[in-house]
Amino acid sequence: MATYEDIVYYLLSITDAQSDYGKKVAKDFIIGRPNMKVELIKLTLLGYYIRALEKYFDTPDYTVNNFLTVAEAKDIMERINKICSRYIYLDI
Repeated sequence: MATYEDIVYYLLSITDAQSDYGKKVAKDFIIGRPNMKVELIKLTLLGYYIRALEKYFDTPDYTVNNFLTVAEAKDIMERINKICSRYIYLDI
C-alpha cells in the first residue's frame, strides 16, 4: 500500500503532466492544427481520470469499500500515462 507522501507526489506528478498536455493542445489549437476534436476529448477525459483518482485516494484505506477496485485504478493510471505519453507509476 502506498504511503500518503507517495500518493501526494503521484497526484502532483499527474496534474503536472495534465498541465503539460493541455499546453501542447492549446499550442496546436492556436497554430491551427486540423482535427483537434480528438485531442480536446482526450484532454477532457484526462481531467476526469485525475478527478476519479483523487476521489479514490481520498479515504485513509483506499482499497476497502471504494467505488473503484485496485485493478480499475491501475487501468486509469495506465490510461493517464498513454494520454500524457509519460510513465508515472504508483504501487498500490
